[in-house]
Amino acid sequence: MSATITNIGSYTVFAPKFANKPLLMRAVLGGWNFSGRYGVRSGLPVNIILNTDYALTNSPNQRPNLLHSWIYPGTRSRINQLALSGNTYFDPTAFSTSVPSGTFGNVSRNLVRGPANITNNMSLARRFPLPREGRSFEFRADAFGVFNTPNLGTPSNKIGTSLRQITSTSGQRFLQLSGHLRF
Repeated sequence: MSATITNIGSYTVFAPKFANKPLLMRAVLGGWNFSGRYGVRSGLPVNIILNTDYALTNSPNQRPNLLHSWIYPGTRSRINQLALSGNTYFDPTAFSTSVPSGTFGNVSRNLVRGPANITNNMSLARRFPLPREGRSFEFRADAFGVFNTPNLGTPSNKIGTSLRQITSTSGQRFLQLSGHLRF
C-alpha cells in the first residue's frame, strides 16, 4: 500500500485557421493552440507512531494498537479535511496509546494514506510568421494550478503531538506570459 497511483490526462485543441473568412477574423481568431494537463496522484503513506518505547527495544518510534477504523466518511470537502477548527484528516481515537509493556502495537506500517494531489495546467499559444523566411514569433500564456485547488500536506503522524492534523497546503495559481523568437 505504499506506492502512489498517478493518473494524468493531456489534451490539445487547435483553432481553425479561418482561411475563407475576412482578414480581421483570420488575424484575431485563427491559428491558436489550446492545451492542458490534468493530474491526480494518490496521497503519500503516513506511518502512525508512538513517542514511547513500549516494546523495550531502545527505539522510540513504535506503532500503536488499532481499535477501530481510522477513516472518516468520504463526504467531507477538501477544505474540511484541513485541520482548522478541530477538523481532522482521520479519526485519532482509532489508535490506542496504551500498548502492553514489552510488546509491539498491531498497526501496520504506512496504514494511513494522506490526501490526494490534484493539478490542472493550461496553455494558450500562437505562432506568428515574420517577414523573413523561416522566422516566427510565438506568444504563449501558461496557467499552472488553474482552478486553485488546495493540495493538502501530509498529516502529522506522532501520537501525543498534533496527530492527524494537516498544517500545510500547496497548489497555488501561477500565470506566465512568454514570447519566443525563432530564426
